[in-house]
Amino acid sequence: MRWLGTTLLILLTFLIGVPALADQNGSASFGLEHVETGLTHIDLTLEPGESEELTLRHFVRDDAGVDVTVFPSNVYTVRGGGMGVNDIDQARTGATTWLDLQTTDFNLTPDEPIEQSITITVPEDADPGEYITAIVSAKADTEVGSDRPRQVVPVYIEVPGERNPDMELESVQHHVAEGQSVVALTLANSGNVHLRPEGSFAIRSLSGTTLADTAIGLDTVYARTSTRIEITFTEELPAGEYLIAIDLRDDITGASAAADDLSVIVGGGEPASEETPEPTEAAEPDDDPENGGIVGGIRLPELPSGGTPGMEGLILGGLGLFSIMVLVATLIVLRSQRAPETVRESMPVDDRRPTMFEPQKSQEPPARSSHRPRPIRQLIPPGRTQ
Repeated sequence: MRWLGTTLLILLTFLIGVPALADQNGSASFGLEHVETGLTHIDLTLEPGESEELTLRHFVRDDAGVDVTVFPSNVYTVRGGGMGVNDIDQARTGATTWLDLQTTDFNLTPDEPIEQSITITVPEDADPGEYITAIVSAKADTEVGSDRPRQVVPVYIEVPGERNPDMELESVQHHVAEGQSVVALTLANSGNVHLRPEGSFAIRSLSGTTLADTAIGLDTVYARTSTRIEITFTEELPAGEYLIAIDLRDDITGASAAADDLSVIVGGGEPASEETPEPTEAAEPDDDPENGGIVGGIRLPELPSGGTPGMEGLILGGLGLFSIMVLVATLIVLRSQRAPETVRESMPVDDRRPTMFEPQKSQEPPARSSHRPRPIRQLIPPGRTQ
């Protein structure tokens, strides 16, 4: 069957970090900002062992008061790149522990903003590089884990020293969502600076036929965190094994990650987890479906019946070969049984040798005997006449 060309319908979802948070903050009835700059994010450069005191301002945007809870939170990279922030009940690790900030409740009123001082201290043994954490103000009377209104102020901290950009491809999985195949790759930023990788993705069958070849691009992947790259097809891939080639590069830092023959099995396995891989600093994944994937709608070329040869193809091929061998063996046995008769028919009659199918016969008839047979006397029982 002739293979059709691949049509790619690309939907790129860029998850913007700070601007997205600013939009979210602007939609809430209350606000949180850095007093010294008036901004909704904080940028610091601190040496190991150095501290800095900051002042935050809490306020409301309308005439109604509101109760809020303020707490520090881990930041992680969502699927496809971009910023995700944990909720109050999740672990606080890494740079989040550098903030001298305890969970605090405030009652905000329209006529009286509240200022709050916090201190950030970098540990003496902190490694050089970029770090990120966040300060969150969430509406107090809403359920934890829901889409409750909240304000987020990201805190970027740079510890001076050598910059080591690096990234690694850790795993590849396949799962089916709503009848569509999704290939998911885990990318780890193993360096100490943030990255914005771009590159290409291709998937091919074991026979070498390319099923898809497309450009991909990610938003920010923060240092020491992982993210997931998702490629969504318009239909489900046939069962079998496929090979993936991916090449990613960050143009600013020069960091790169590439692979030519990552194997992914379709069918016969457990479905992949829908969660974003947990980053190094123990941030929880973001389950918002709008953050899932960066490339979607890849249309497959027309596949021959059966798709890529898999275990089923190998089994059927083996059965076919076995059947041929049995047929050949049967023909050989039948031919060997008919061989004596064929030989007998090809020989002259006088020269034939006896076979197991024919008893041996004398070449000449037996000679006549000169002795005449003695007549048989008929015995008559006494008292009877003939």
